[in-house]
Amino acid sequence: MKVFRETYGVKAGSALGKAYCAVCHTSVGKGDKLNPYGEAIAGVLTEKKTRQLTKEMLASIEELDSDGDGVANGDEITADSLPGDAKSTPSREWKVAVLAPIAGVDKVADLLAAVKPRALRAGGVKLEELKVALTDTALAIDAKVFDRAITPQTKEWTATSLGLATATADGKTMTRLLFTPKSVTGGDVQLVSANAVQAAPNIAWQVKALTPCGYELTALIPFTALHLDARAKSMAFEATVQAAPAAEGGAKFAALFGGAKDYQTADHFGALVPVAEKPAP
Repeated sequence: MKVFRETYGVKAGSALGKAYCAVCHTSVGKGDKLNPYGEAIAGVLTEKKTRQLTKEMLASIEELDSDGDGVANGDEITADSLPGDAKSTPSREWKVAVLAPIAGVDKVADLLAAVKPRALRAGGVKLEELKVALTDTALAIDAKVFDRAITPQTKEWTATSLGLATATADGKTMTRLLFTPKSVTGGDVQLVSANAVQAAPNIAWQVKALTPCGYELTALIPFTALHLDARAKSMAFEATVQAAPAAEGGAKFAALFGGAKDYQTADHFGALVPVAEKPAP
């Protein structure tokens, strides 16, 4: 699986690296039966009438959920779990660095450059990178969103939204932020709390166009806006992407840790776990 390792930058000590042939087979033995992910690769090879696997072929099955565990193949690979084994799924625990106070939202992208991202996709929409870190007072976000429906010429994103949801440990208080960029110079952010849409207080955010068909959103979100206790050892967290309704169907929606609309139930959230004190440069 040289092409697989090179395409996804698989490291020897990672879960994917240790699995070796079991990425595509039912065990480490190469001659063993193909698992569901291996069958998906075999199907593409048969369709293309070739025995030579390519990066493009791997990309064509990234949005499939071959093992039926609720996570797309590409997202599992990004999170270092096995796309052909339903027992191997990305952890709901996301260890995040604690940074010194960040002076402004324009500093977020640089300070989060080394943070390990997570990914998410929903049809033609892809949250390619989501990076998260904490300060003593705020949640820092750097996200890159791509949508095949975006028109680069007009830089209009037709309501392709990024949602962030948080909950208190007891699940009694849930808050959702919905970022909907419209252009490089404008957009909307809504705070959805207690079944009401409100203005989002003290949230600093900015967006810039990415080529092709995407945008990068950075944000500094005070814990007070999310009704969170900064002293908590972990924070319930969920991220979602949603595309505008297409002519051929409804809106495409996906959640990072749960299924569609699972941000409404705290049991389906992931957990942001602070792991280190790392002073900002």
